[in-house]
Amino acid sequence: SVHEDGVQVFDAATKERIAHLTKQVPVQAAIAFSPNGALLAVSGYTGGDGYDLHLVDTTTWQNLSLANNTPLIGHKQPVNSIAWSKSGEQLVTASFDRTVKLWDVAEHKLLHSFDTHAAQVTAARFAQNDRDIVSVGWDYSFRRYEIATKQQTYLGRGHTKRVQWCDLNAQGDLLATVGEDGVIRLWDLQDPAPAVRELRHTDKS
Repeated sequence: SVHEDGVQVFDAATKERIAHLTKQVPVQAAIAFSPNGALLAVSGYTGGDGYDLHLVDTTTWQNLSLANNTPLIGHKQPVNSIAWSKSGEQLVTASFDRTVKLWDVAEHKLLHSFDTHAAQVTAARFAQNDRDIVSVGWDYSFRRYEIATKQQTYLGRGHTKRVQWCDLNAQGDLLATVGEDGVIRLWDLQDPAPAVRELRHTDKS
């Protein structure tokens, strides 16, 4: 969990706190465990306009990025979300700086910055077996990027207010987006022009 004094980690069974990460953690920290649970990715703050990512060893709770001086550097404003690829080899982040960034975990480097959003980006996820990245933001849109070509391949519109979050099914081919308009939109990513179904809070179907 994220608090003003850092990131706190609790044992789900005992409900006891097992770690308290305080260094370099901004109030708006985003966090995500790696698929095998060995690492915790945490957004960090270096001062000024420097927002970066740190990797924490979940056995020792040592901040490896600080210990080895290998933070993932690139964002200019707070990071809103972090997601791991299924392989655990890459990270994707979404930020208030209007970018979606793809990272190589082992090499501690930025692979690409996608900058087609017109406003803050609130969430990004890997999709289609890690072939694509999807993201949503305050420009009312969802966007899909092909990792191999580093190109945006689809722009999805339909929300009438800011899109706050997104998530995918286990197969990574059905995207759900939710906006401040009170609507959940479902996008079939197997379709080059994704079909959409809308779910509203009053929808009982």
